[in-house]
Amino acid sequence: FYDWLPAGSTGGVTPQEAMGELCRVIGESERYDSMRPQQDQPTISFEYQDNTKVELVPAYLDRIGRSQDGTKHSPVGRAYWIPKNGRWVLADYNHDADHITRHNKLTDGWLIPTIKMLKAAKREYLPILDSFHLEIIAAHIIPAVVVWYKQNNVPISFPALITDFFNHAGSYLENPIKIPNSHSPQCSIETTTKAAVTKILGQIKSHCDSIEKLGSDTAKLKAWRLLFGDAFPSQA
Repeated sequence: FYDWLPAGSTGGVTPQEAMGELCRVIGESERYDSMRPQQDQPTISFEYQDNTKVELVPAYLDRIGRSQDGTKHSPVGRAYWIPKNGRWVLADYNHDADHITRHNKLTDGWLIPTIKMLKAAKREYLPILDSFHLEIIAAHIIPAVVVWYKQNNVPISFPALITDFFNHAGSYLENPIKIPNSHSPQCSIETTTKAAVTKILGQIKSHCDSIEKLGSDTAKLKAWRLLFGDAFPSQA
């Protein structure tokens, strides 16, 4: 992969060829091939017996500095070209990860654990919402909520942060969203899917609100476990 090629040209690597090559390499391993790898651009994924999921992505370090439509981006060499929906698209992995890490520090370590909990709930109830899309929304909401809590001397807790996320997340689906200054494409959601996701978000918000009204810690743990599944402890 050296540069964009006109349709029908030869000599380049297509997204399909890159995915196929990665599949071939994985298939050469008896261990990984037995885990029945699943292909869903840009990832090829498989799971260990302890449910640890591994995702592999064929990626080319960007040395072009422009997109196929001529749009320039810099610095060159920061982002990666990955296959997505049959096309090469930019993924600014390092910048995006640095943004999350930086905001995790600004929130005194509340952001990343909250994202992990939200992804557990997503796997249970919101598989139609892209995982990275959820992460970006959380990176917008949680730091702002933590700042407000601190300014108003409100105790910070995971139940409160989770509830506030589901209270505000729906409004972030209205327009495309991305991490500031990232070369990664904007995340958006089509109208039909947005209506379904918004409905589920509202239902989860109502469930979170109801948990605080429960009398015992045992009942609360059971209710949170209903939301997060086996990822949530069964006892305090």
